[in-house]
Amino acid sequence: MVDIKSVARKVSQDETVAIKNLINYIDDDFEAVVRWIYENKGRASSTGIGKSERIATKIVATMNSNGTPAGIMHAGDAIHGDGGRMREEDGGIC
Repeated sequence: MVDIKSVARKVSQDETVAIKNLINYIDDDFEAVVRWIYENKGRASSTGIGKSERIATKIVATMNSNGTPAGIMHAGDAIHGDGGRMREEDGGIC
């Protein structure tokens, strides 16, 4: 039988360490990306294929929930003409 409390404590401990380590990634590149998103006049666009598309979709949903206009484009569709929906003021994030 799995010790649920022990597993939950271990996961919580691991996640705490991971969150503490995020501070190491707050650098000039992080600032530049946040500034770009904040100052962007168009929609942020994210793309992916497979699992990365699911992650991109979650990023876009979170951005839209926070009032940042964003859209998702499947990378396969982008190379087959859907990239034309992008406007000059739009930008891609990943």
